[in-house]
Amino acid sequence: MNFLPKALCYVLIILLFAWEMDSTLSKKDKKKKPKGGSNSDKSVEYKPSKAGPSEKSVNTKSLVTGEQLQAKDILEHHSSYFKDTSVKNFGGAVLGYVTPWNSHGYDVAKTFGSKFSLISPVWLQVTVSGDRYVIGGAHDVDQGWVAEVRRKGGKVVPRILFDKWTGQNFMSLFQDKEKQFELRDLLLETVAAHKFDGLTVEVWSQLGGNARPQIAAVLTLLGSSFQSAGLLFVLVIPPPVYQGDSPGMFDATDYSRLVASVDYFSLMTYDYSSPARPGPNSPLDWVRRCVETLDPGSTSRSKILLGLNMYGFDYTSQGGGHVLGRDFVELLKTSPGSKFQFDSSSGEHFLEVKTADGKHTVFYPSLHSLQLRLSLAEELGTGLSIWELGQGLDYFYDLF
Repeated sequence: MNFLPKALCYVLIILLFAWEMDSTLSKKDKKKKPKGGSNSDKSVEYKPSKAGPSEKSVNTKSLVTGEQLQAKDILEHHSSYFKDTSVKNFGGAVLGYVTPWNSHGYDVAKTFGSKFSLISPVWLQVTVSGDRYVIGGAHDVDQGWVAEVRRKGGKVVPRILFDKWTGQNFMSLFQDKEKQFELRDLLLETVAAHKFDGLTVEVWSQLGGNARPQIAAVLTLLGSSFQSAGLLFVLVIPPPVYQGDSPGMFDATDYSRLVASVDYFSLMTYDYSSPARPGPNSPLDWVRRCVETLDPGSTSRSKILLGLNMYGFDYTSQGGGHVLGRDFVELLKTSPGSKFQFDSSSGEHFLEVKTADGKHTVFYPSLHSLQLRLSLAEELGTGLSIWELGQGLDYFYDLF
């Protein structure tokens, strides 16, 4: 049999049907995009953000209020900030961390310095060498930058990490008062040599919740010695409660032991979720619970610096990882018409986009989510600690 004439007829019928269907679509319908982020949103036009000072703040531009957020809004404004950077919108103490590996943070600390009470560059380590304690990282100290930060009113309290310490190193410190005095004297000499205003000490989490009375005794000695010398002593602490209400490594008892000898507690209220349990970075109700757990009577909450993350998390089928502001902006450029969703239970925005390497679900701070946390800190009577300045978007700092 000859099937060619029949086949040609079928092809013609299909083509005519397709043409007729297309002719029923209006021009407006043809341009419709599916909801949610995808590469099909590339055609949305936007004016790239003009970096630097602006005549208007994010509040004047009406960018802060409301849960509605589109990628285009961020792409058009993220690198622009109000020209008067001396304006302060938050009344409590604000500590900002700066790291050598995100050098933009150094510029942020200078540009917005009037908004920060404390700046903590991540420079120093104390290590054990034989039977001595040694300070490392001093080569990163930039005295010109320190002087400029000070001119804006900020106090410089570099973070110091107990680097590569073993359990035996800690036990030797706990059991030998002379070693504790040696460590104290070394830290005081380091601060004096570089003319710092104090130190931010990060050590508590390294012990995994063990030897809490012993490390508290050492920190009490260090803190009281710093205070006697007119210096600031800031202690980094983990949250007192984790996801699922599991207890943390630092609780109200530890807080009460140390509160008299510590000027500020830098509370790490972030990293609530992980690839194993995806979700928001820092749910509002959890943040509140952490503060109220440490100081239920609100006797010294001004010493607690509620932690704010300036990074986000990008969840993928492979797990995902942390995402910084600059990477977040590049992701948004692939889908400028994408609309964020707002998780009212956590007070955070998130975005779902599809790229060539698959689906991404990204939780990243927004102006609205940050403002909710600033309002919570004001309500609770705490200060703020920002990890870290080089990871955020410049227009965030209009809020502080």
